Amino acid sequence: GFRDPKTITVRRVEDQLIGSVTLSKSGTRAIAYTTAVPVEGVVMVDLTSNAPPRSIRLRKSGPAIALSDDGTRALVLHATSGSSVSAGADEDTRIDASEGYSLVDTDSGFAKLQLTPARVSASGLLLTPDGSRVFTLLNGNNVKTVEMADLKSFQVTSVELSTAPTSIGFVPGLPGQPRVFVGQAGEGGISFLDAVTGA
Repeated sequence: GFRDPKTITVRRVEDQLIGSVTLSKSGTRAIAYTTAVPVEGVVMVDLTSNAPPRSIRLRKSGPAIALSDDGTRALVLHATSGSSVSAGADEDTRIDASEGYSLVDTDSGFAKLQLTPARVSASGLLLTPDGSRVFTLLNGNNVKTVEMADLKSFQVTSVELSTAPTSIGFVPGLPGQPRVFVGQAGEGGISFLDAVTGA
């Protein structure tokens, strides 16, 4: 495209603001979105075909997105409205004021919203290389938890920790036995989790 602009293919996206794009490592999928305004949706672009871009509606706006290596699953970290919620507030208002993230099947467009009692930062999530699991660290509001989501069933399980989680990564050199380490604040040390079962 830089050498010959005539080889560039333009895809037009209607009815959605776009300012950012996240690409899958395989280079087959792209998720386009904006962080400039609170838009409750993203656009999935299949880079292997001429299929038109497809909008995926969400229930909250999202400032950050992670994609599995093959691009079939996405995790959207959501922003909050920052406003307090009255006792009689409707469901949409309560959702907008809550922390959370969405798990997205980019093939079907199905999205599951997972509300959380604390914020998940971009540095506090970890996707397994095969795209089967995502681990998220919840730290704040007296919450000390690791959540593990199965990206096939979208089931989410939680592991309570003794102290707040501060970092997460893979334990190297364990082929066939993937392990995740979670660094913890203070003298909490390190917790190790089975990347397949969450044990």
